[in-house]
Amino acid sequence: MIFVISYDRRSGRAEWLAEYPDSEMGCAQQHRLEVELEALAANESPEIVVLSAESKAQVLKTHAKYFGRQTLEDSLKASLQQARETRQ
Repeated sequence: MIFVISYDRRSGRAEWLAEYPDSEMGCAQQHRLEVELEALAANESPEIVVLSAESKAQVLKTHAKYFGRQTLEDSLKASLQQARETRQ
């Protein structure tokens, strides 16, 4: 999966997250560019990133700074649950 994330540096949280299949990396990159151009025109400066990961849970775990503390805890719980289900 490909994820495009808009991160507000002032609040320290993601404003939104968009998901794309791996086959649509070009669309994800185009989306990032469009958002950056819109932000520039509005004199804003969010951090827009494109990430590749196996799942949203993995992104939440590996890039927790974008989602804040509560989301990190939720991510860890989800990872533990997924590990339990895998063992069964």
